[in-house]
Amino acid sequence: MKTICVLLLVAFIAAEAITHGHDCNHREERLRKFREFRRGKPFRRIEGLVSDWEKEESIKSREADEVKDMCKDKPNGDYQHPSECSKYVTCSNAMEYVMKCPENLVFNPTIDKCDYKENTKCQVPVTDRAEFQAKGKHPAVIHLDLTKFDGDMKITQVKLEHVSGSVTCTAGVTPSFWGCNNRAPATYTSEVIGVLITDNNDKKLIEQTKIPGYTGNSPFIVFNTFRNQVSKMPIMIKDLPQGILKVWYNEDFTGQSTGDDKGTHVFRMYLTVVE
Repeated sequence: MKTICVLLLVAFIAAEAITHGHDCNHREERLRKFREFRRGKPFRRIEGLVSDWEKEESIKSREADEVKDMCKDKPNGDYQHPSECSKYVTCSNAMEYVMKCPENLVFNPTIDKCDYKENTKCQVPVTDRAEFQAKGKHPAVIHLDLTKFDGDMKITQVKLEHVSGSVTCTAGVTPSFWGCNNRAPATYTSEVIGVLITDNNDKKLIEQTKIPGYTGNSPFIVFNTFRNQVSKMPIMIKDLPQGILKVWYNEDFTGQSTGDDKGTHVFRMYLTVVE
């Protein structure tokens, strides 16, 4: 009787090993097909191919695309994620690794650690390329990805960074990035900031004609909502119609004295957001 039991036990273990071996081989085959799918190679789709784990791998792949080449010219270390405050990018030997802070924390580049939100301002790049023209009702139209912002988040700063081009509102002068001209030495008109920001309904949100430390030809300018001429209150993201911001050349917005206006300016936009 003992011999029979031992034989049955051995047979059961062998069957289990064969079954598990088959499952492992099957999973490896599915993963191989999924990787081929990601590389664009054709394969015959099988039912249930994309598992939860594989979906997670696909998300990681998209994240990798978002930070691709970010570490190419950077020393090893941790850097702010290009679009999410709760993540950061670890650069190691020119390779990018996306890391996530614990819940309710955001990355603080000042101390190089995840920190409480109230201790740091998260500056989020919202567009790599946008452009406005000096006339013709051609503002830059920027669509915010509202899925990346919590409902109660507020904009406290807007940074515009020059990429290329220039504009002017006066004939026969050197154009500037954000104002009317680039006269040297600086004059009142060359120090004036000639751009403003509205929502999608063309309601003014930010206008600040003089910004301490900046001129119309600074490589970047920073609007602070507490110095805003329109309102001293932060801008609630959830209150933006369709999540759209528009950046205008002032005279193009008003439609006044545009006869000698000319030029196109390309820029990047960053937002500082808090809860």
